[in-house]
Amino acid sequence: MGNLIRRRSSLVVADIALVTAAVAVCAALGSSPVRAATGSLNEALRKCAAITADDERLACFDAAAKRLEAPTPATPPARTPEEQFGAPKAPPPPAADKPPEPPPIDRIDATVAAVAKRPNGELVVTLSNGQVWAQVPSGTTFRLNVGDEVSISRGMFGSYILSTEAKRSIKVTRQQ
Repeated sequence: MGNLIRRRSSLVVADIALVTAAVAVCAALGSSPVRAATGSLNEALRKCAAITADDERLACFDAAAKRLEAPTPATPPARTPEEQFGAPKAPPPPAADKPPEPPPIDRIDATVAAVAKRPNGELVVTLSNGQVWAQVPSGTTFRLNVGDEVSISRGMFGSYILSTEAKRSIKVTRQQ
């Protein structure tokens, strides 16, 4: 039993010595880990290689390795539910930085700001909110004028349906 207590106490002393060595290495590299992280990595590695004591050298290399960690990317600003409607889904942010998601919307109402036709006859509709929607090729002709009030709602299987006040509708995909 006495040997076990002596072993544990010697491990505690070794741990304290390792922490002390790490603090000494940080002091040698520039007095603070933050300051050491901004210096030259090559210079820090050269200093570590020159240390003869095993524990101090290991602590030095560990401190230098921490500087290799990639910085966290800035998160883009949150988009409103209307801006997200019909847009391709972005990959989710990391769980720790994830802001609460706004409730999904099933429909937007807007005014037609511009109408263009593709060579094959499908419409490209720009709405007053800046969104651009294109008609899914279907072979049907659809009349739409600037100033018309339209609604775009979710359809089945990820589709979207643009409908007018006259109860005419077409399938569309979001372009922008």
